[in-house]
Amino acid sequence: MFRDGIVGALSQYYVLRLVGFVFICALASCRIVIAGSQLQRTEYSFRRMSPVPNALELFGPNADRAVRLTEQGLRIDIPTGSGRNGAVGISPRFCLSGDFEIVVKYELLYADRPQNGLGSGVKVWLELDSLSKDTATLAHVTSASVGDRIVTMHGPKAEGDNTKRAKSSRKQTGKERPTTARKGTLKIERKGSQLAFSVSEAESGEFVEVDKCKLSGADVKSVRISANTGGADTKLGICISDIVLAANRQSGASSPERRKPFFLMLGCGATCTIAIYLIWRHVRRTSGRIGSKE
Repeated sequence: MFRDGIVGALSQYYVLRLVGFVFICALASCRIVIAGSQLQRTEYSFRRMSPVPNALELFGPNADRAVRLTEQGLRIDIPTGSGRNGAVGISPRFCLSGDFEIVVKYELLYADRPQNGLGSGVKVWLELDSLSKDTATLAHVTSASVGDRIVTMHGPKAEGDNTKRAKSSRKQTGKERPTTARKGTLKIERKGSQLAFSVSEAESGEFVEVDKCKLSGADVKSVRISANTGGADTKLGICISDIVLAANRQSGASSPERRKPFFLMLGCGATCTIAIYLIWRHVRRTSGRIGSKE
């Protein structure tokens, strides 16, 4: 009886150890799932970079001559005479899925103030992969009539008759606020279906919400960060020092997507399965030995 009691106690001890091991594995799996739900951040500091990463592509007329890396950051200069298609900048080659953040730190170096149009300045523009092709814009622009201001625009993409677009009475809307700063940080952030537009002026570091709206939760298929003359033939110079692109998932040919969490979860799941099988096998053998001795 005494020996059987010792065997039973040892069996319970090893079983408890195995149960504890399974619990630790399950806890690790939960931590990985939580980590996977956080935003994957990709940061570009152009003050310490050369050349432009392959994950970013240039766009716009004469972009290879207008865009250059300096000690201050990524500089874009659009001279007078470039025509009305004055939008030159960079665009990531990957898409953003789920919640996301787009943060751009910039300086408006010089800008002629156009008489007409939205204005000339720094523009962050994105397009969603939705049926209505929703777009969103956050910009720091200047014009002769209004001066410097922060402008937002959001809604269905403004384009001609397109049979693929959803029939909708929605139009582009937005807000604007005056500013005296020549540099700052622009941020577009989505949580769920809520899109927020914020700006941090100069070096304060504190973001102030300018506008917010509800748009589709579809993937962001295109992001463009540019020096934009607003359709006017004027000269413009900006400098972008830092960009942060963060999302639940980044996908595309040149995406910096991380796949390690998936394989870690798979490994933890397999470990838990093996541990449960060993517990079952150990209990069965122990029960058989005790039963035969009795």
